[in-house]
Amino acid sequence: MEHQEHTVIARIADDPAALTRVVSLLRRRGYLLHSMSVGPCEGDAGRRATFVVYAPNARQLLAQLDRLVDVIDARALTTERGLAHAASA
Repeated sequence: MEHQEHTVIARIADDPAALTRVVSLLRRRGYLLHSMSVGPCEGDAGRRATFVVYAPNARQLLAQLDRLVDVIDARALTTERGLAHAASA
């Protein structure tokens, strides 16, 4: 199956191990992590992680992220005809 580029935005727990678990999931599944940016969320909602990953299916990737206890929520941004659309699982 051909891997496509997906931009994913996830809110994760404010814990150093949470980021490690997300990256480990991507590594175990054989997804290529192209870039990642992590910063604080507004309020006390943890951290916001934005990353670009090459994966065969965005829905499958989101389902796997949702299984992680440290992931509060996740959504994929896909580009189609120059417009950004939010897709959530």
